[in-house]
Amino acid sequence: MLIKIGKQAGARLKHLREAREMTQADLAKLVSVTPKAISFYENGEREFPFEILLKFADIFRVTTDYILRGTSNVTAIVTDEITDEERGVIEQYRRLSREDRELVQTILAMRSKPKMEEVEAGAGAR
Repeated sequence: MLIKIGKQAGARLKHLREAREMTQADLAKLVSVTPKAISFYENGEREFPFEILLKFADIFRVTTDYILRGTSNVTAIVTDEITDEERGVIEQYRRLSREDRELVQTILAMRSKPKMEEVEAGAGAR
């Protein structure tokens, strides 16, 4: 069975690929097609087999419905239960540019490091 996707579904596929910093060649290898075929899929110019749609969903950890219709299903990305607030943060993060995502990651990395005062206090307690 071949699936016809439009430009919006192709754009979602491209977004998912780019969000994971994958090239078209990287994705093509994973689903056993050519990079040109991925380009056609992302531009909504070619139908693809249902099996390829299933592979895309598995690779990107989203539902096929998300790829085809854009139905938000962030919980498919995370196997544990997440709150509505966490889901909102994930959705906002996904819409950020690569540069802004890197900034968020830097901030989170800085916040997760112990503060120097805590490290010094711990060393003095020994």
